[in-house]
Amino acid sequence: MGLFRPEGPKSAKVYWVRRLIVLAPLAIAACILIWAFTSSGDEKPLVPTPTPTPTPSLQACNPATIDLSVAALQSVKAGAEKTSFAISFTNTSTQRCLVDITPDNFEVKIISGKDQIWTTATCAQWVPASSNPITANEKYVWSFDWELRRSNGCKLASAELKPGTYQILISWHTATTRKAFQIVK
Repeated sequence: MGLFRPEGPKSAKVYWVRRLIVLAPLAIAACILIWAFTSSGDEKPLVPTPTPTPTPSLQACNPATIDLSVAALQSVKAGAEKTSFAISFTNTSTQRCLVDITPDNFEVKIISGKDQIWTTATCAQWVPASSNPITANEKYVWSFDWELRRSNGCKLASAELKPGTYQILISWHTATTRKAFQIVK
């Protein structure tokens, strides 16, 4: 019987089908083994992925171009649980920039005359760090609640504040603002 010209009692077609039945699984197994040992698992997709367009990074706002202001109630009842303040950073420049607020560059202080009542300078956790983009001629508002108590580090005194005139002082880098308010009976 020849390799390429089968001879025997059956037709040549029968011998070729038998050879195909034996050789096809061997060929498939060989292909799988070759693929398994040569595939590194990090093939690139056939469809190209788009390259992201780089966006210019925002620069920190220049404190000279930020108008800092604070909104507060004119008066707060003595014994109230807390009062809220809204601090506005208005970008007066012609470009978008970032207002970075950190315990190192931002301070809120409550005073009565020369008496310091409360400050974030002695408790960094009262100033959550953040970076906030501001478009030209727009503003970012940072709001917080004050519990109407004196501070000693990060602790609040238990005694209520007495009625009187108080001021909130805000400083961010070199920008500052203040607003007076009353605690009333």
